[in-house]
Amino acid sequence: MHKFKPRERITIGVGVVALLALLLAWEVYFRENSRWKQYQAARAQVGAREETLQKMVRFQRQYEQLQSEVDRIRSSMLPREKGAAIQGFLEKTASEKIPSAELVRMGIRTSTIKDLFRETQVVMALEGVSLPEMVEFVFALENYELNLKVKGLKVDLNKRSSDLLDVEFTVSAISDLSD
Repeated sequence: MHKFKPRERITIGVGVVALLALLLAWEVYFRENSRWKQYQAARAQVGAREETLQKMVRFQRQYEQLQSEVDRIRSSMLPREKGAAIQGFLEKTASEKIPSAELVRMGIRTSTIKDLFRETQVVMALEGVSLPEMVEFVFALENYELNLKVKGLKVDLNKRSSDLLDVEFTVSAISDLSD
């Protein structure tokens, strides 16, 4: 075999190292499906998935908040079995809060809202009500735990006494049909 001079061996060694460095650079960086491009694609994919996961977590929190709000609203609704008792409750409350008033008429009407909820409306006409009694009665209805709402209020002067009023209340309560 041919023996190379020390200077030739160094030149050949540097050339081989340079060639290996070029091959390594080609393999890692420049080739179409190189390890570097695979690494960058994987990082981009991980970043996109983390962003999607953050959105999902945010949507889950929003869903939980909305669900708790729906649960709170449903819990304050009139239970199904108490729908018929609203009339009795109104009569009792009227006799407690407005003892001097005379109940002229009371009617009940039930309707379904989008096949999910039942709305019970009671129209109650009272004669001989003073203004403070009317305010106290409305306050008692609005703050009752079954979430009653006064949807309509018609007030006229009483024919017998100018200090008293004739009042017609339309009270509404909503219950869940799925109960």
